Amino acid sequence: MLGVQGSVGTRQAQIERAKEAAVQNSVSLESRRAAVEDVDSIEVLVRLQAQELVYRSALAVNARVLQPSLMDFLR
Repeated sequence: MLGVQGSVGTRQAQIERAKEAAVQNSVSLESRRAAVEDVDSIEVLVRLQAQELVYRSALAVNARVLQPSLMDFLR
């Protein structure tokens, strides 16, 4: 009887260790996923606004350079 109880106790301890390892792996994988997939929304917005400013500046410069004059129109 004691041998059976010891065997059951050993198996239960193995199951508990496996369960703990699975939980730790899950937490580790979740943190790695978050580092890859999650973004800092403020940083993204700042970058977007900077790119938009560059784009609008390029459009404004292009509009000034390509502005047709009356002489260009008459040709």
